[in-house]
Amino acid sequence: MTLVQYILNVNLGIDEWLFQETGNAVGTSTPGRMAPNTAFNFVLLGLALAFSHQKRYRMAQYLSVMAWAIGFLGLLGYLYGISAFYGLGRSTEMALHTSIGFILLAVGILLANPDRGPVALLTSDRALRLLMQPQAIAALVLPPLLGGLILQGTQLNLYDRGVGIALLSVLNTILLATAIGWNAHTLSIMDARREQAERERYLSAIAAARSEELQKTLIELQQAQAEQKQAEQKYRSIFENAVEGIFQSTLDGRYITVNPMLSQIYGYDGPEELIASVNNIGSQIYVDQNRRAQFVRLLQNNHALWNFESQVYRKEGSIIWISENARVIRNPEGQIIGYEGTVEDITQRKQAEERLENSLSLLRATLESTADAILAIDQDGHITTYNQKFIELVNISQSWLENGTFKQGLKILLPQLKQPLECLSQIRKWRDSPNLEFWDTLEFKEGRILECYSRPQMVGNLTVGRVFSFRDITDATRAEQHIRYQAFHDSLTDLPNRNLLNECLKEVLEEAKNSASRVAVMFLDLDRFKTINDTLGHAIGDKLLQGVAGRLKATLGDQDIIARWGGDEFTIILPQVSSRIAATKIAEEIIQTLKPVFSIENHHLHISTSIGIALYPRDGEDGETLIKHADSALYRAKEKGRNTYEVYTPSFDLLSSELLDLENRLHRALERGEFMLTYQPKVNIKTGEIKGMEALIRWNHPELGLVSPAKFIPIAEETGLIMPIGEWVLKTACRQNQAWIESGLSPMPVAVNLSVRQFQQPNLVKKIAQVLEETGLEARYLTLEITETAAMLDVDFTRKLLRELEKMGVNIALDDFGTGYSSLSYLKQFPLHTLKIDRSFVKDLTVEPADIAIARAVIALGHGLHLNVVAEGVETVEQLDCLRMLDCEEIQGYFFSHPLSPQEATQLLQRMCLQQQVPI
Repeated sequence: MTLVQYILNVNLGIDEWLFQETGNAVGTSTPGRMAPNTAFNFVLLGLALAFSHQKRYRMAQYLSVMAWAIGFLGLLGYLYGISAFYGLGRSTEMALHTSIGFILLAVGILLANPDRGPVALLTSDRALRLLMQPQAIAALVLPPLLGGLILQGTQLNLYDRGVGIALLSVLNTILLATAIGWNAHTLSIMDARREQAERERYLSAIAAARSEELQKTLIELQQAQAEQKQAEQKYRSIFENAVEGIFQSTLDGRYITVNPMLSQIYGYDGPEELIASVNNIGSQIYVDQNRRAQFVRLLQNNHALWNFESQVYRKEGSIIWISENARVIRNPEGQIIGYEGTVEDITQRKQAEERLENSLSLLRATLESTADAILAIDQDGHITTYNQKFIELVNISQSWLENGTFKQGLKILLPQLKQPLECLSQIRKWRDSPNLEFWDTLEFKEGRILECYSRPQMVGNLTVGRVFSFRDITDATRAEQHIRYQAFHDSLTDLPNRNLLNECLKEVLEEAKNSASRVAVMFLDLDRFKTINDTLGHAIGDKLLQGVAGRLKATLGDQDIIARWGGDEFTIILPQVSSRIAATKIAEEIIQTLKPVFSIENHHLHISTSIGIALYPRDGEDGETLIKHADSALYRAKEKGRNTYEVYTPSFDLLSSELLDLENRLHRALERGEFMLTYQPKVNIKTGEIKGMEALIRWNHPELGLVSPAKFIPIAEETGLIMPIGEWVLKTACRQNQAWIESGLSPMPVAVNLSVRQFQQPNLVKKIAQVLEETGLEARYLTLEITETAAMLDVDFTRKLLRELEKMGVNIALDDFGTGYSSLSYLKQFPLHTLKIDRSFVKDLTVEPADIAIARAVIALGHGLHLNVVAEGVETVEQLDCLRMLDCEEIQGYFFSHPLSPQEATQLLQRMCLQQQVPI
């Protein structure tokens, strides 16, 4: 700060305030201020100490030399009474004790690290060789020159003779030290170069001595590496291109090395994926895990095995047969450290063996239980042999067979056949070619089907007759037809399955292409079917699917094709649909068809459907694309609230991608604390008193911002995430309400919405009781809001659950009333406390007479059932006046308040306590 004052020529009064001196100090005209050279020396020594602490010794020692020189000049000025050197003014003037202190401190810093920096060079043995270097000339020549300059100073009366001698001593000392240091530095470089040269000569000598040996070794090494590389390439090529799978595995069941064929056999994209995916061969590969144990046991006992056959899983879950040849791998100590071998896919062989075994089994069973009908004739057509089964099979008397001929037998047999001309055609063929074998099927008019096999009877090379074998295949043919039917039909609904649908869709599209007509493909999904299935069991769910299938078949035309795609999904093909409007009308009919209640084992169930529609050729020209686009439209219909239909547009693909990304983010939202609750007041329409709060969840994503509940709630319902989210909402709302009560605010109920899945869970009552106990909230201060749709899914279950909640003391509100399909006869059986008029009726209340009539009816119904009525979505004063006229008790909406954060809701309730009511 002192230097700053000197440089700027200002007086900040710092020194006077610190030292309170009235006289002038040496070298300064300002009371209490130190001289500039003193201040500058303090800065130099402070920097030297800082650099020394940071191990930057060279800079520290240079700064110390500068401080020593300034202190020495101050000492000279004091000793000789000189206040200026070469016109420097009073800047060199310094007190005796100050200059001595600076000199000692500078020397101390210089000698603090004598083995570092320039000091190390001045004190090294190389410095003693100064006189042997050319730089010594400078040390001898420059001092006289300096002496002459200093003499000029004394002659010009710049200072006296004594001061000049002192300056000569100082400057010569500095010059000598600089020359010694420079020479020491130069000598160190020369020594290092000489040592490097000696080392290089030594290494060159060694290299020359071993050059020939190294060259020979290098040539041999290169030849060995080339041979090794060639061998590696050869065996790598064999390994990579082998037609069998090759592997090495560890003792604990992990693959170490596999070739591409093994990954191909197991259905993986490459060896790396197979090695990374399979951590336990026994449990992930083998269908029967005991086979892996047998594999290991045989290897350890016999050290090798061959043709070890097993069933294994491929990556996508299909099962194949493999045959393995393997041996153990041992370390140098002889211990088994793994297994290696080959794998062959023998699925086709096994399938052929299985078919052959089935055929042989069938043949043996047939021969043992019901022998074939056998007939043999000679070249002239006389009957030579027959068996009893033939008599029973063709219904011909034994006496006739003994005396008749083959031609006479045909006259009896042909009238019984459906297609006698085809039988005669076959007979002419083998008569024209006596050595011909043939198979034929004889279908009788009464329904029997006989399989006929004929071959010549040979004696040596001579044909002596013909043998016929007949078998009744009536049951087998019908069984095969039944199996074929089952292979292409759903066993539960008797509808075509996915396989048959794909075949039918190909044919329909081909016909539409030829006739330039349109085809509509519909994808149906039953809304919230999983909730019914999980709650009431699969038996009820299966019967509900059968009922839905029956209604769909009754609704569609004969040319329309309906199939069960899987689970609760159905696919419909509408051939030659006239237009997009015609397809949507059929979709509307389907939605209306499913609206009536399904009565199944004393359960009255309501189900709705969401439908996606894709049109040929506008939305795709092949079956796979049309089904994919119909599925995208279905997803859009679900996202819009279900129980509706959507026709595909290209924008749906982008929406599906966005929803998938949103679903992935939703899985981590709860654990990351991204959810928050807001609270919207319910207000008495007459007094303005807040009667309760409704807890509304919001998702504040760090990247997406606030995500609408209309977007993420359906995804949470679909994925099951609504269960933990709903439980968090319940706990948080109860905890907040209890905090309000404990803070002295007027107690009031807080309402929490229950999703369909939450409402249908068996242990709901127990969970609510547990939350109330944990938070300390009384049951009467909790209101559970359920939708009309959730309540009507299973009326008996709803009635029982609501009564249990009523006994507990919890309030029940029926939300979105009027938007579902509830029956008033059921409504009066539910222990409700509140009806909430859906915002869709309130929105156009002032312009739609129908909405006024509905609102009036709901309010009158609520009053008749002694229920409180709340109107949702009130946003204008006109809506408020209309509801007041209709005698509605409470309102909720933006007109009074938007949903509030917990802090804002608390402030509102506190204001209510002060003014008792809020005028509306």
